Amino acid sequence: MNKKFGLGVLVTGMAIAGTLVAEVKPADAFVVHNGWNYSMDAHNDSTPFKRDGTGKFEIRGMAYKVIGEKAYFAINSNVDLNNGVTWDEDTAADYRSRAADDDRVDFGDILINFTGESLDQANGDLFGIRFAAGNDSGVSELGVYSNVNAASVGGSNAGWSSMNKYNNYVLGKNVTPTIGDLAYNDSYFDLSRSPANSISSGTKVGDIEFLANLNDIGLDFDFFGNVGSNLIAFTFDAGLLPSGKALYHLAMECNNDIVAGYYDSPSNTTDVPTPAAILPAILGMFGAASRKKNQGQAEA
Repeated sequence: MNKKFGLGVLVTGMAIAGTLVAEVKPADAFVVHNGWNYSMDAHNDSTPFKRDGTGKFEIRGMAYKVIGEKAYFAINSNVDLNNGVTWDEDTAADYRSRAADDDRVDFGDILINFTGESLDQANGDLFGIRFAAGNDSGVSELGVYSNVNAASVGGSNAGWSSMNKYNNYVLGKNVTPTIGDLAYNDSYFDLSRSPANSISSGTKVGDIEFLANLNDIGLDFDFFGNVGSNLIAFTFDAGLLPSGKALYHLAMECNNDIVAGYYDSPSNTTDVPTPAAILPAILGMFGAASRKKNQGQAEA
C-alpha cells in the first residue's frame, strides 16, 4: 500500500487546523503551544528499551519557532549534550551489545529537507545543523549548513542496521514507535537501511547561539507530560534557511531513537506559522514525493 509522508499526523493535524490552533494536548503530535511548534515523540520507544521512558537514548520531542529574523530550535531528551551517552565495552556488555568506536554515542545532526523528495532522493540538497560538539559529524564546526550530503554513522555507534529491525524490536515490546510527527513505517525513510543521521559534507552558512536562560522563551515541554531530563535550545538567523516548508529529523548516532517534524519559515516571519497553514501544504508536498518513490519501486 502506498503511504504519504506524514499520514501518521494527518487526522490530528486536521483537528488542530479546524480549531485554528486551539491548544489541545495531544498524545503525540504536531501542535502549537505558547508560540512554539512542537513535534513530540513516543516517550518510551528508544532502545535499550525502558517502558517508563527513562531510556538512555530517549528523545522526547523537538520544537521550533520563527520570530522576526530569528529561528529557534529546542530538544527535550534524556541525553546530556556535553557528555553524550557512555557506550564502552563494560556498558555495552550489560545489554549484550558492542561498544561504540569512541566509547560514547551523541546526538546526530539535524537534517532539513525543503525539496519535497524522500530523504535519500534529497541527499546533497539538504540543510543541516550541527549542534553537538562531541558527535561524529563530517564537518568540524557547529552551525548551519547548506548543500548537505548526509550519511548514517550508526555502524560506528553500535546502532541498528535498519529501521525495520529497530521497529520490530520496539513493537515486540507492545509499544508502537513513532518518528515524531511521522508514523514508524513512513516511506520518507528507506526502512531497509540505517537512515542518514549525520552531515558528511556541506557548506557552512552561519553560526548557532545556545540559549542560557530557558525560562524566558516560552518553552513548555511539560505540557505534554513524560518529559526528558535534559533541555537544549539554540537560535540562528532565520535567513540561513530558505523560506518555505520542510521536513526535519534528528536521531541519535546509533539511530536508537529518531524524531521528525514539519518546519515552515514564511517570507513574513513576524507571524508564527500555524498547523492550518503548514500541514496541508507539507503533507501534499511530501505526499507527491512518496507517490513518485513508490511508483519507481513498482517499476524496478
